[in-house]
Amino acid sequence: MYLHGDGGSRIYYADALDKSLATVPGQEVELTKDQEELKKSIGGETRFNCVLTNPPFSMTKELANETEAHVLKQYDLAKIEGTSRLRNSLRSNAMFMERYRDLLVEGGRLLTVIDDGLLAGDDFKNVRDFIREEYLIRGIISLPGDAFQRSGARAKTTILYLEKRKEDEDEGQPDVFVYECRYVGLDDMVPKTRPSVADQARKNAEQEMEEVLAAFDEYMSGKVGPWLVPAERISNRLDAKSLRPWRAIELQPKWTKVGADSDILANLVDPVWEPVSLEPNRRYKFLRVLYAGYAETGEASLGKEVGYSAVSTAKAGDIVVSHINAVNRAICVLPESAKDLLISKEYTILRPKKNKVDPNYLWAVLRSAAVVAEWLSGSTGVGRHRVGWDQLSSQRVPLLGLKEQKAIGDYYRKAQEHESKIADLRASATAALAPLELEGETAVDRLERAKPPK
Repeated sequence: MYLHGDGGSRIYYADALDKSLATVPGQEVELTKDQEELKKSIGGETRFNCVLTNPPFSMTKELANETEAHVLKQYDLAKIEGTSRLRNSLRSNAMFMERYRDLLVEGGRLLTVIDDGLLAGDDFKNVRDFIREEYLIRGIISLPGDAFQRSGARAKTTILYLEKRKEDEDEGQPDVFVYECRYVGLDDMVPKTRPSVADQARKNAEQEMEEVLAAFDEYMSGKVGPWLVPAERISNRLDAKSLRPWRAIELQPKWTKVGADSDILANLVDPVWEPVSLEPNRRYKFLRVLYAGYAETGEASLGKEVGYSAVSTAKAGDIVVSHINAVNRAICVLPESAKDLLISKEYTILRPKKNKVDPNYLWAVLRSAAVVAEWLSGSTGVGRHRVGWDQLSSQRVPLLGLKEQKAIGDYYRKAQEHESKIADLRASATAALAPLELEGETAVDRLERAKPPK
């Protein structure tokens, strides 16, 4: 509205994080006039009953920058706890939480989209403490990771509903409405999306929004539902997945119904590491584990060029888990053909204990939605989530009888045999075409020269 010249709706262009709302010398007269009007309003006694906002998350005010330092000095959150010293910088996602507090009347409502980094990250514990001290937390509604895909934003976000505390009342934190959305935001699709796909996405989002609103109405009327989280749980992290964590063990009744026991991984496998001494001028090949759950030969390197402090090999039948990409199901049962490949410290090698578990059965369980969801439930939503032995060791898995495990494992082993045969047949077909030089050096050279830009 501002860009289209609507000056009657009290829309202003200003650095709202600057509590003094200082004007910039030399700027346009009309802009200065508008900012002075804004300053006279909210710089005085005007306060708001509701703040509805989707602020930028990643802006930073730096103490080293004179103009930004002027703003930084205005914030309680900029002070290092227990001292009068200022932090070197402060992110806008933290600063806005304090700014909204200043602009709200007591009891005023704040509805804001916020990144999960602030709600879960170790670096923002002081901000979460500030939120608990200054607001009553009413609602935490988690949005899907791709809710803002159209704008190119990749941050995991949450809608936070807060009420500013009243100074003369010592109202305790109530139980909180916590909901994890699956479809909201995913209806904002790229223009080239097929109409039928876009229509279905909109229907899913609209239905889910109705479900959220109906559930929140029940919460506000005092009803109890699966979305209710006790107030005492709101003590550290404020992201939905930590407040309503998922554990695969919740499926235990279904496991019991089909005759399956369960056990933790530490009782079924041993973590192994068999270091290899590298010869400087020998060329080695590394293991790569695909999201599809299979091993392949990765990069090659001379021993003296290997940058890892230590490397290992594994035995056929060992289970290899990628630390970074376990949540993308990059887990494999090592085949005989890969036993000489080097494995870096970015993987955990698990050796199944004898007569305890079938490796391919366990591989399938660890790659299941139930288990991967548990790993993600424990993550902060900030950057990549690593899965190492410290988390794997306590992972509880369902255990069918060894005979049933082997039968399931055999299905996967047979599938791998067929896939290997298919690969061999394709290689044979390629070899039969080779005399035609269709993939020869000349043809490949001409292809590379003719390629358009990516």
